[in-house]
Amino acid sequence: MINKLHFKSLKDLIDNLKQNKNIIGIIQCGSRDCLNEDQNQQGDYDLTIVLNKFITPNITGLHFYVNDIPVDCMIKTIDQFYLQTNNVFDLMHLNGVIIHDTNNEVSKTLDYFIKHNNKVINNQLLIDKFRYKFTHLKYKLFKRLNTNDLTIKYLFNVSFITFIDFYILTRDIQPGKFNLAFKIMQENDNKLFKLVQEYENTTDEKIMFELIDQIFSYVLQPYNGYWKQDEILFRKDINTKKEDEEMLINYIFNK
Repeated sequence: MINKLHFKSLKDLIDNLKQNKNIIGIIQCGSRDCLNEDQNQQGDYDLTIVLNKFITPNITGLHFYVNDIPVDCMIKTIDQFYLQTNNVFDLMHLNGVIIHDTNNEVSKTLDYFIKHNNKVINNQLLIDKFRYKFTHLKYKLFKRLNTNDLTIKYLFNVSFITFIDFYILTRDIQPGKFNLAFKIMQENDNKLFKLVQEYENTTDEKIMFELIDQIFSYVLQPYNGYWKQDEILFRKDINTKKEDEEMLINYIFNK
């Protein structure tokens, strides 16, 4: 069993991977280049290796270090890029750069992936999931105000993380790039950034609740706001027939 991986540099890592016949492609996904060995620069080195065959569904990635630089390595096959994905980390490939492609197959595959996933933030099903989650979190927070227990502290943390995830998704920011998200927010959404600063600078639960409500409302405004009381259907496909939906509701609730 391999316990440690030893490479002299990121370039040495890539050179070794390129010599492996099992690997047909390498996609560099993050802002750090394999030639950048600056240990003072924040951020991991993100890459995806594309294998020539599927090995196991149990392991989808590796995390290790090269000269104290964290390396996040996703593992995929060509076929997996053609599948529909709800994993936000897969969206890193939208800005990916191919640095190894043995037969031009990875290039064609990545073109397909970008074409079919570049509008993912317009997916109403995904947006609705967040709208529902924001509404659910707001309700839970409201019911636990002034309890001063660990549960409400946890819910405030979850609420803020959910907001950041939604902001990153809808602003087409690479998943996990929280510092970049706050920088873009400060430059382009200054009103929202000030709300976030106020939220982070208070411990009063009532004020925190009012601010997180304003934060949620701000980011949801372009997407029809909070989940409404008359929105009762969870769909797998946004294009379901209205007749089928009405039939289901009547079947459940009408005697």
